[in-house]
Amino acid sequence: MKLFLFLLYALGFSYALFGIIDSLQKKQRAVESLFWAAATALINTTLLATALAMLGIYHFWLLLAIQYGEVLVIALVAARKKALYAPKAFFLRLKSYHFRVLPAIILVVAFALYALFPSNFMMSGRDQGIYIIHGIHISESGKYAYDSDEFLNENFEGHWRVIQLGYPAFYSDYSKAAYVPEYTEYLFGEAFSDPEYGDITPQFMPAFPALLAVGYDSGGLSVLFRVNCVVAIFSLLALYYFARRFFGKKTACIALLFLALCPAQIWTARITLTEILAQ
Repeated sequence: MKLFLFLLYALGFSYALFGIIDSLQKKQRAVESLFWAAATALINTTLLATALAMLGIYHFWLLLAIQYGEVLVIALVAARKKALYAPKAFFLRLKSYHFRVLPAIILVVAFALYALFPSNFMMSGRDQGIYIIHGIHISESGKYAYDSDEFLNENFEGHWRVIQLGYPAFYSDYSKAAYVPEYTEYLFGEAFSDPEYGDITPQFMPAFPALLAVGYDSGGLSVLFRVNCVVAIFSLLALYYFARRFFGKKTACIALLFLALCPAQIWTARITLTEILAQ
């Protein structure tokens, strides 16, 4: 149910925004306009989930409610600008665009390689495992930050010889402030100027874990492990349209083929690392 409602948002957002982008492109690239509309829906989800997590109020239903509100606003703006297509006109507009078989085949093969063979088992202490832990934490707690460990706050001074603060990729704020004093001089560093023993901060930035949280909420671990698959397909299309606009169709197809079947691309699309999102 959650996955269906999220996909419905993505479709509604793309449909509402399509006419505006199509008008900006002078109605010359219908399918490309639809891609940019869908990519904007993905970017919007990432930024919105990140903002809610940083504010400590992330919840899937709150995220979805805001997104459906955005779809309504965009549809009203598009209608006011006379850029909102009727459903029949929308499909006729896409149908009028010459469909290219080779890029579509490459994308289907790439999607099969990425989605059908995800890496489901990852070491918790490695980066990909940390992202999963952090994404599920955001989903379950609604916030990016972690609560301070009260046991450490109360007992560390009596057991400091046998307790190591922090965890792999979850760093102790106390250790940072004590052993790296200049840390507090960085942007937002004043937040770590007087930490307690049990305070920890994740190593990684919140955008990708927040997107994983949305995937986990939408369909559990099976969807979470395939978030990068979806992002990878968007990155392939972005490369294709960029190359086609500046270097021509043949060059774009070659670039798409090489990136889609690149071993590094296939590997990172199957695991929870940020390299794909950074593309």
